[in-house]
Amino acid sequence: MGRPRSFPVFLAAFVGPLVLFGVLAIQISGGGVPGWDETLMRFLHGLGEPPVPTGTQRMVDNSTLGGVVLVSGLVLALLVLRRLRDALFLTAAVLGIALLEPLLKSAFERPPPGDAQGFSFPSGSAMASMAIVVALSFIAWPTRVRWLVALGGAGFALAFGAAIVDLRWHYPSDVLAGWCIALAWVSGIWLVTRARARKPRSSSDSVPA
Repeated sequence: MGRPRSFPVFLAAFVGPLVLFGVLAIQISGGGVPGWDETLMRFLHGLGEPPVPTGTQRMVDNSTLGGVVLVSGLVLALLVLRRLRDALFLTAAVLGIALLEPLLKSAFERPPPGDAQGFSFPSGSAMASMAIVVALSFIAWPTRVRWLVALGGAGFALAFGAAIVDLRWHYPSDVLAGWCIALAWVSGIWLVTRARARKPRSSSDSVPA
């Protein structure tokens, strides 16, 4: 069986973000802050109410808890529907990000822009939110609601990313890098699992003796 017509889309969603992440990593590796980073931060901070917008903080806290509940509920629902492959895919997408975050942050050791603890590059919150959005979009891809899921999820990820920059937890480049890693990671898992699922059986397996 040949590759599905959507294969180039998923391949681009894997390679492209990795290239962009590499560019961002080079920009911040010297310890400085790119000019576009500072420009976006000033713009977003100008929209808030310094020092910390209470509404933004509440939205981030609720979104984090909501993400945990959403993923847990969806995995359980997929298991009930006997969609084991999709349940494992969603679980691997989220757990993989949890494992990648500390490794990447310790590799770059970028201090956050505000008083937050630890390192900021790439943003773990941005990684997690984008991983959930991308995973759900891929699962919904064969259905009629795929664009609703993809566009709605993208809007949420964008708003969440702007919120954690507004709270001075991350630079915009931290968020963009987190999105890139999440998109590449989830796309890579999708490509591998779907390639294995479409692997043709050998002739000895297909026809009984």
